[in-house]
Amino acid sequence: MQLSCEKPFLMQRRMLGVLISTSYGNPSPWIVWYRNDRLISNVSTAETGQLSSSITLENLSRKDLHSQLMCTANNNHKSHPVSASVTVDMNCKY
Repeated sequence: MQLSCEKPFLMQRRMLGVLISTSYGNPSPWIVWYRNDRLISNVSTAETGQLSSSITLENLSRKDLHSQLMCTANNNHKSHPVSASVTVDMNCKY
């Protein structure tokens, strides 16, 4: 199983979006998102041999600076999950 992370994108100057996808496995994988090691989402969508999940952070502020967003994918409880992460870095203007 391989996990691919699209480049994070900024929407409307105050929203950050991240999209992740993985190929199907047997058994089917599940995708989980964490923000600073706290679970924030476990919702994913299945399409033509791929499983994908995305998150959006809205109303970005100083408290979001250096937040770590990590996504993990796993399809069993015996092996280690594959993961990808991104750290939020931005310049705030007020």
